[in-house]
Amino acid sequence: MTIPVGKRYASQICEKEWTSHAKKLDASLETLFNEVLRRVSTQLAESVAPYSRFVNGEGEYLAEMQNKVESCISNVNILRSKVNKACD
Repeated sequence: MTIPVGKRYASQICEKEWTSHAKKLDASLETLFNEVLRRVSTQLAESVAPYSRFVNGEGEYLAEMQNKVESCISNVNILRSKVNKACD
């Protein structure tokens, strides 16, 4: 099958335009997607931030309490040892 020269040329022009538009659309969609993704990520981080600060603060408080409890246990063991020596 042969395509007349004029139709072949028109077909090539349309194909080039189609490809060009497809590339522009792809680039635009990628840019839009990245912008929306960044915006959603920022909003999510801002929404979670108060809870993250609370959890971090509680973690520090619990670590401090754990150290105090371990210190108290150590002191109790030292005292117990002294009492046992005194009773022997």
